[in-house]
Amino acid sequence: MFSDSYATETFARLVKDYSVRTVVETGTYRGDSTIRFLDFVNDVITMDILPMCVGWTAGRLSEQGFVLEDDTFPKPLPGKFLYMRKNDKRVRLYVGNSPEIIRSIIERLSEPLLFFLDAHWFNYWPLKDEIRAIKPRPNSVIIVHDILVPGKDFGFDRYADQPCDYNLIREDLNYVNNIYKIYYNKEAAGEYRGILYAVPPRGEK
Repeated sequence: MFSDSYATETFARLVKDYSVRTVVETGTYRGDSTIRFLDFVNDVITMDILPMCVGWTAGRLSEQGFVLEDDTFPKPLPGKFLYMRKNDKRVRLYVGNSPEIIRSIIERLSEPLLFFLDAHWFNYWPLKDEIRAIKPRPNSVIIVHDILVPGKDFGFDRYADQPCDYNLIREDLNYVNNIYKIYYNKEAAGEYRGILYAVPPRGEK
């Protein structure tokens, strides 16, 4: 996402407007977004189904001076959990199924939160279940990456014959908060991908 200057600007504005302190990311991959989130917030929680992705990211954090520490946060079983810290910056890394991990930690997280949903690949598409797992924190900001933007030629994901679009997740977002405001990126750069933003009314943060 951060290769897109427009998306970066919008992300920074949302963090400021909603006083976000913690970002929860699904789909760690090589840790590019994980590391950039730390430019905006002090606490990042990231997760990936592939141990090697969490390993890559932990290695990159270590190169930047982050060290492993013990932590009392819920740990998925089975699965791997790492807690890394550098001064006031903290990253919790989980290996496992993202909806299950979100459900296991959601009650420990205090709003305002921002969820960056970018997990895909393989046969199971976790997006709908991820969104529903956010239900206990209905005033969270949700960003869905790689989604179809109506009227734009931005890139988006497709699984079998189903495009990743608002119709796919409409009921799930309503389940979390039926007064979310929904909007898309109007411009794109970098990887040129579609992005959906679901935000609570400002008075509800």
